[in-house]
Amino acid sequence: MAYMNTSNLLSSGSEYSRCYENFRGVDFSSDHTQVHEQRLAYAVNMFKDYQSGQGQALETVVGFRRRVELPCKSEVFGIHRLTFRTDGGETATRVLIHAGTRLYWWKNYPLSVNVKHQSTVTLPEESSVIGSTKVFEIVLGENIAAVIGATKTDGEDVMLNVEYDAGTHRFRISRSDLYAGDHLYLTYTEGSLSLSDALFDSMNPRRSASFIFNNRLYLIDGKNYLVYDGQNVKKVSEVAYVPTTYINIIPSGENADIGTEYEQRNVLSLYFKHTFIADGTTTEFYMNENDLEEISEVKVYGKVVDNYEADLPNGKITLSEAPPRPEDVEGGFYPEFYAGVEITAKKTFTAVSGVTEAENSIDTLITRCTLATVFDNRVFFSGNPA
Repeated sequence: MAYMNTSNLLSSGSEYSRCYENFRGVDFSSDHTQVHEQRLAYAVNMFKDYQSGQGQALETVVGFRRRVELPCKSEVFGIHRLTFRTDGGETATRVLIHAGTRLYWWKNYPLSVNVKHQSTVTLPEESSVIGSTKVFEIVLGENIAAVIGATKTDGEDVMLNVEYDAGTHRFRISRSDLYAGDHLYLTYTEGSLSLSDALFDSMNPRRSASFIFNNRLYLIDGKNYLVYDGQNVKKVSEVAYVPTTYINIIPSGENADIGTEYEQRNVLSLYFKHTFIADGTTTEFYMNENDLEEISEVKVYGKVVDNYEADLPNGKITLSEAPPRPEDVEGGFYPEFYAGVEITAKKTFTAVSGVTEAENSIDTLITRCTLATVFDNRVFFSGNPA
């Protein structure tokens, strides 16, 4: 940058120069005549882009652009992004928006949703003429999902004469008073979102947190603990791991045994399993817990059976036929089914390691949390006010 010394401009015409480099931003704290040469006093819309693809670059602050207008008109409490591998091995990205009590999928990310854009198109030669009506066809950009307005340059609305196919992006207008080279002003949207598009409608209206684990996106908001696999949103409690709490129980006889404690109860699931070693004669199998709420499944050597009766208060299941011993199984012995009987039961428990829950649902230890992070391949939760 160069400037002229006005005191010598008429007499000597001398020219002086100064190079400004390594710009560090603006300085509003000093008088503009005292600002360091690496700073400026008035460049209020300038910033230094350290990550520019062309190297460090000075740019103007362009401000904000509206990308999404939500149908619920609610405050946005979280924007959560999942990049994952599909079953076909491809990489895909999904963005979820938590607004009010709803969770939306931003389907056409990063294009805009429910935002009106304007563009000018020039009519080509007519593709056909029907009587005095001329038909013009244009293939618009692939980002245009719907044309919602069209006017002539004089302001006349011609939308009634417009057809638009979002699949082929073919724009068609039929008018008698238009000519090749005329301009039309179009109003269009790149995507749409309605209340019915919400993936989940019982979100907590407060800031939500998320983390990615095992190719899934998990969200927590102080009320819900959700998992998103790229297609569906479910409560984690609906798909939570069902632990096998006791294995190799010997149901009767001189060697009767309660089995080996194997896994702990999962606070996110009301279900648990026991496995029993069949002896060929026993039909009654007692769980190590009573006052059960439900027997959800009984398997004999890996096959689901329904020939049983359940005594829920006493935790007893009676099969109509005694399962054979492992060594007598038809087709040979299967080591993976050595404990031939597997029973899955449901029971709500209200205490874990001395922690009790008044609402009869211990899973609120997790679902009421508002903070979550992954460290050392483990997930840590916090923020539960209780």
